[in-house]
Amino acid sequence: MKNSLLRYYEDGFTQTPKGEGLRYIFIPSNKRDYVMLRSSILGVPVPTGVDKGNKPSFFFGPEATPKKFKLLHPDFLLYIRDKLLKSEILDTQYANVYMPSTGGLMLLTALHTCDQVDAYGFITSNYNHYSDHYFDKTRKELEFYANHDMLLEMYLWQKLHKYGIMKLYYK
Repeated sequence: MKNSLLRYYEDGFTQTPKGEGLRYIFIPSNKRDYVMLRSSILGVPVPTGVDKGNKPSFFFGPEATPKKFKLLHPDFLLYIRDKLLKSEILDTQYANVYMPSTGGLMLLTALHTCDQVDAYGFITSNYNHYSDHYFDKTRKELEFYANHDMLLEMYLWQKLHKYGIMKLYYK
């Protein structure tokens, strides 16, 4: 989230959404995430690491009770990576940086928890006609990096759509 605030500030993402009924989903990838979550729930500044001194209330609001947070279990994340989106990247020198995209993780989380899932803005076979992100103000070509296997995700979304497991909107 902090990286998104920095990277997408010029696109209008200047603050995180806050609200009484809003919930935050944590995707833990390292100790830093757990330290931030702990400080958020306790309402105290981050005590250690690169975020030391940060006040989580800036990101989540002053009423950041435990009920506001959901945490994806690390084993669920491994299940998604190793079973549903098992990429050939795992057999390369980039295996240690590979993980499904945040959007991919959220879509698969929704498929595991919701009765019906409709998706828009995910990669489809005609991706080269569209901008990298649905919110881009100017067209930016999709760039492929070793940390995500976007084509693998695209094939999975197509298959889930084909079998009626979810509805994927695309042109």
